[in-house]
Amino acid sequence: MDTIQIICLVIGTGVGVCGIMITAISIIVRKSEKKGRDEQRLTYLEKKMNELPCDEHDKRIAAHNNSIIEIRTSLKTPEPLVIYFSKKNSPTQLTDVAIKIYQDIKGEEFLNQHIDLLIQEIEEKKPKTALDVESYSFNVLTKLVYDDMFIDIKNILYNYPPVDIPISETENRKRIISIYEVCYILSLPLRDRYLEKYPELIPPE
Repeated sequence: MDTIQIICLVIGTGVGVCGIMITAISIIVRKSEKKGRDEQRLTYLEKKMNELPCDEHDKRIAAHNNSIIEIRTSLKTPEPLVIYFSKKNSPTQLTDVAIKIYQDIKGEEFLNQHIDLLIQEIEEKKPKTALDVESYSFNVLTKLVYDDMFIDIKNILYNYPPVDIPISETENRKRIISIYEVCYILSLPLRDRYLEKYPELIPPE
């Protein structure tokens, strides 16, 4: 290889290296600029988040969760539950079928064990009437249906046979009892327990 070829090789190699370096520097610059923009965005978001106190976050999350539960269960008890498991007796009382289910699931034992928590949950809703208490009792129980307190009841329901439900004076219908129907059955005795503690909510006859 003569001198001219060596010089050309060195120059070509130098140009190639310079090209690679320029490309690398360009990428680094672009990434640095993007990183700077991202950091600015993150800083802005962090600032906005920090402007809200933590307890405010908790309140908003809790409010959303409660709204979902309220929509799912509704303060108005589903009509079939009222028809099948309660009778209007001023106030509404459990039917004979519902009383049998209440006994089979050990409803009295369940309420005795968890009454403090259940009463507290209803108190937090600040009911103003006995009817509010009745609705909130069902609402509170359905809200807690995935809590461990319901494990024993669910185990009973798993093998619980279909129940004959009177749908007219001459006709019965087999019905598989769900956990939400159990919540309704529990809600009326829970209502009574709450009103024993706050009798001033009971309207005069």
